[in-house]
Amino acid sequence: MRSLCILLGIILLFQSVPVVDRYGGTLHIGHTVGIETLDPHRINVFYPSFDSSVAVANQIFEGLVRYTSGTAEIEPLLAESWDVSEDGLVYTFHLRKNVYWQDGNQLFAEGESRALKAEDIVYSWNRATAPETWSPMQDFFSTTAAIESWQSKGAHTFEVTLNQPNPSLLYMLPFPCFSVVPKEIAQYKIDDFQPIGTGPFEVTSVTNQVVLHYNEDYWKGEPYLTEIQYRMVNSENLVSEFKKGTIDWYLIPPEYWEEFSAYNQVTVPQFEILYLGMNCQKSPFSDKRVRQAINYALDCSAALDDIFKGQAVQAVSILPPGLVCHTQRSDMYPRNLEKAAQLLDEAGYTGSPRLIIELKSSESYTQQQFNNIYQEQLKEIDVELEVTYLEVSSLLHAVDTGDTQLFTLGWRVGWPYPDQFLFLFHSKNWGPGGNGCFYTRKEVDTLLETAQKEPDIDHACGLYQQVEELILEDAVWILQWRRVNGYAVQEWIHGFNPGGMGDKYETLDKVWISADHRQTTRIPQNTGETQEGIPLYYAAGVGVVLMVVLVLVVRKRT
Repeated sequence: MRSLCILLGIILLFQSVPVVDRYGGTLHIGHTVGIETLDPHRINVFYPSFDSSVAVANQIFEGLVRYTSGTAEIEPLLAESWDVSEDGLVYTFHLRKNVYWQDGNQLFAEGESRALKAEDIVYSWNRATAPETWSPMQDFFSTTAAIESWQSKGAHTFEVTLNQPNPSLLYMLPFPCFSVVPKEIAQYKIDDFQPIGTGPFEVTSVTNQVVLHYNEDYWKGEPYLTEIQYRMVNSENLVSEFKKGTIDWYLIPPEYWEEFSAYNQVTVPQFEILYLGMNCQKSPFSDKRVRQAINYALDCSAALDDIFKGQAVQAVSILPPGLVCHTQRSDMYPRNLEKAAQLLDEAGYTGSPRLIIELKSSESYTQQQFNNIYQEQLKEIDVELEVTYLEVSSLLHAVDTGDTQLFTLGWRVGWPYPDQFLFLFHSKNWGPGGNGCFYTRKEVDTLLETAQKEPDIDHACGLYQQVEELILEDAVWILQWRRVNGYAVQEWIHGFNPGGMGDKYETLDKVWISADHRQTTRIPQNTGETQEGIPLYYAAGVGVVLMVVLVLVVRKRT
């Protein structure tokens, strides 16, 4: 019996051994826009190359925290934990002690690296905000992130002081401008930057393609992949390159979406929303009953698949799925013509037509298709919809100045925190501030102001969810859709899990290639802090013991 217990215990232990045949191989990634720079502090969010540059930089460099794979949640990275003062002004980050800089390069010879220290982070943030760095995010630290100062408090403690409470700070820190570089970089001129970080991959060459090699000393353990190759691919060649197997995945351009319906796809709704806004200060939408009636009458869902071919999903909440504080909701306004007519009756609109509404719309062909549908749907409750099409600047001017009844607009977040969506509805943001509906409700303002200062994310989420519920009840927007990012992924690729912020923020250390398609295979020597298993030599020892126990059990039975 004792032998059987030992056997069961060893089997359970053996199940946690790493799957060795996941290690090795080269991942091929194609970008249609070139990589501008590998200097994380100079990546420009306003340039087309932002996504491709960040995607590579995030394999080389790390910051204090990161987005959890496939989500917008925050998890520790270089900081293993942190504390926030009661007033929400001081963040104290406690750094890991087992993180080393990549070696075998111009800064650190092979085997002669050193450990990360808090003074490296001080240097990095100083560098990112120094005028001579020409960082496009220089002012982001003090203005948007509300950072007043930073300092090291010993080798493994980094302290950040804010000029006002900003609970969304943690959700900004994965941005490349907050990436950490070794202080020794200072010996090089800005244009001679050496891309050396603490991440799972290190740079081996930069020519017409960027080649990264696995960091054998990575503190989390060796990545599965041995190499990643990034190269430029003309958009017209994406389809043929993918079908030949020379690209392992890429973001599908909308015009090629249907061509990839037969291939493996990973789809992720974007952190955005397209909506119809109603001017709450103008008749007839100053009456909540009218706003609710139009919500009940309009329904974009039936036409979504026909028009978007899977490239969008219906929006039933303001906060998108995957965003912090999102809660699963059913559609508060499912199509109900009887309810819509009843509300208009209650509001006193009983004539024929009941209403004539002007919609000021973008010139998007997609929106035009939906506008035609909306006109037909509103006729069913005897409401006429007149559409005026405007180019973007004219539409924005009309919205900002309140020269609208009903209008089309969209919103996309910069970082995944709920105030990016919900603070649009604060009364102080009327017009150009984002509140183009000129909506006001004191309870909403108070809840938003409280939530924006609440450092405890669970408490903040409770407040933001109350705000969302009130806004939906007041029917300020008619929710339309969110576009979907679709990735064509080869069948031999595993572990690719992009979130709503896009694949650029995914670290690829857990991506692996099927053995039958892998060019090389290796045996890992460093399993670091991974929870997936125990070192190979230990697994071998377990295997030997397992065989011995099996022999003992067989002998005892015979």
